[in-house]
Amino acid sequence: FECSFKAKGNKEIVTEQFKTHVLEEHGIDYTKEAVTQFILRKYPGIEGN
Repeated sequence: FECSFKAKGNKEIVTEQFKTHVLEEHGIDYTKEAVTQFILRKYPGIEGN
């Protein structure tokens, strides 16, 4: 599905913001680990942040 979510910050902040967004806006309760994997797959360079 299309989603225009955007966030700035380190990996922990972005992960938590995305997890909250997906639950509140899309009704999906992903684990923190699953969200981290989504982010790392889409933005591999964030791993060092």
